[in-house]
Amino acid sequence: MTCPRCGSPIGQGADYCSACGARLSPRAPSATPRPTKSPIQRFWPLLLAGGVILGLLLGLLLIPRQPAPPPAQLSPTPQAALVSPEAPASPEPSQIPFGTGTAIVEPAPTTAPTTAPTEVPAPTTAPTPVPTPAPTAAPVALAPYEPTGDELWRINIFLSNFSEQSFGTYNAYSSDDQCIAFVRLYCKINHQELIAYQDGDETIALSDMNALLARFFDRSVSPKEGETYLLSAWSTIRYSDGRFRVPASDGESYNYFTVVRQMTPQSDGTIEVEFQVFELGLEEYWNTPGIDNSYYQLSNDQTEQLVWAERIRPVQGGTARVRPYDNNGRATYQLLRYETWALMG
Repeated sequence: MTCPRCGSPIGQGADYCSACGARLSPRAPSATPRPTKSPIQRFWPLLLAGGVILGLLLGLLLIPRQPAPPPAQLSPTPQAALVSPEAPASPEPSQIPFGTGTAIVEPAPTTAPTTAPTEVPAPTTAPTPVPTPAPTAAPVALAPYEPTGDELWRINIFLSNFSEQSFGTYNAYSSDDQCIAFVRLYCKINHQELIAYQDGDETIALSDMNALLARFFDRSVSPKEGETYLLSAWSTIRYSDGRFRVPASDGESYNYFTVVRQMTPQSDGTIEVEFQVFELGLEEYWNTPGIDNSYYQLSNDQTEQLVWAERIRPVQGGTARVRPYDNNGRATYQLLRYETWALMG
C-alpha cells in the first residue's frame, strides 16, 4: 500500500504516511454501528396500550348486565292482606308485621280501580246534609181588642202602678236597682202595712221584696249584708239584718193613672198592650184622697169625655208586654217590657 500523497510505501493499517505525514483514510469504528429503527418499532408501545384499552371497553360492552334489585318498600302490603270483593270489610284496621315494628293497613275498598284516578271521584250518592236548627220563631200577633169589665180593671190597675211612679223604660236587661226602687214606692203608695219604721228608716223585709219582685217582674235578689241599691240620683236603699232600709220621707202626690186602649195577644202567651197615661187634677186627687177605683174602669170613650171636661189630662202614651200571672189565686200580670213617651200639647 502506497501513500496517495508522496507515493511512499506504507504499512497495512497505518493512519499516517511515515514519509510525508499525510493522513490516510479514517479508521472504521471498532463497535458495531446502531441499527436504525422503523416507524412501527418506534410507536409499538402506544399501539400496545391502545389495544389494551380497546379490549377493556369491548369487554365491558359485551358483559351481560344484571337487573337492578327493586327499591325496598317501607310498608309493603302482602297480597293476602287485601280484602277480596266477596269478603266483608273488617270494621277495624288489620295489623301485619314489618321489620321490627308493626304497619297499620287500612281495610281495602270492596272494588279496586283498574287504573289510578287522576282526580278524586265524585260520590255516587249525595251526602246527607246536616240539619240546621230552625231559629226560634217570633211570637205571632193575634187579633187586637179593647178590654172591658174585670179584665180592663185588672190591666189598668197593674199598669197604673208603674205610671203613678213615672217608672220609665224597662226590659229584661234593666237593673235590680230600678226594680227595688219600684217595689219600695209601690209599698209606700199601696201597701204601707209592708213597711216598718225602725230608727227613722222605712224598712221592707227581704221576703216581701222578693215576693213583689216575682209578682211584677219574675225576678228576685240575694243581697249581701250592707249591700246598697240606687233609688234615685240622691238616694240609696241599704240591705241589713234581712231588711231593705231607706230614710223615711214625707208623702208625695202620685196622681197619674193608666187607661189601656188596646190589647193584642201573642202566640207565646204574652200580651202586647197599648195605653195612655192621664193626670188627675190635684184638687180632685187630694179630695178623694188618691185615685178612686172608678178611674181604673174608664173606657176610651169615657176618658175622652173627662178630657173634654178638663177633669183629667193626657200626658203620656206607651206600650208594654205583659204575661198573665196567678198571684196566690188572684189574676194579675208580670211586666216584661215597658216604654212611655210624652204627649205634645
